[in-house]
Amino acid sequence: MAKSNLSAARIAAGRDFLTALRRLGLRPEGLFWAVDHSISEQVLVLITGMYDHAGPLALNKKLFEAYNLAATPREISPFIVRTHSPREDIAKHLRAFELTHKNHVIQIGLDDDRDSISSWSLSATAENPNTLDTGFFKLDSIEIRGTDMSLLLDGFYLLDVAVKSTADRIAEWSRFTRRVNALAA
Repeated sequence: MAKSNLSAARIAAGRDFLTALRRLGLRPEGLFWAVDHSISEQVLVLITGMYDHAGPLALNKKLFEAYNLAATPREISPFIVRTHSPREDIAKHLRAFELTHKNHVIQIGLDDDRDSISSWSLSATAENPNTLDTGFFKLDSIEIRGTDMSLLLDGFYLLDVAVKSTADRIAEWSRFTRRVNALAA
């Protein structure tokens, strides 16, 4: 079974991966660490409209090319990156979490009517900036419905699943491929 807690090195590498993608012109809609229970490993989940625009094969080829050209962190092998579309169920299920995370509040329904009785703020300590700690229990991951994955809260970087226009997707893919290709020249 994969450990749900991330090392400081993995958290930093994920942050560096996001910076590298942005430098290359890719603007992900989501990026976070998760535990993939089907293989019992930690994976980095990348949600991008480029999955739909160029296709998963072309996207992954460019990610491998960027990795081989040392344009992305060595600690993030493309083999552990899971690419998804913002139109997939994984993104839809995470929209509610996006609002919760932005407000730094988790509400828990406990009564028979499923009404929210309690809410807690996510702690903001330097050690665990995204860990829910009420003093009675600690929450460091969230199961993602419809998947075999659990999102790791301390490895959550970005989720903004607003749909990009066709023109924006074309421009983003062109910019990304042009910058990766320029590194290879």
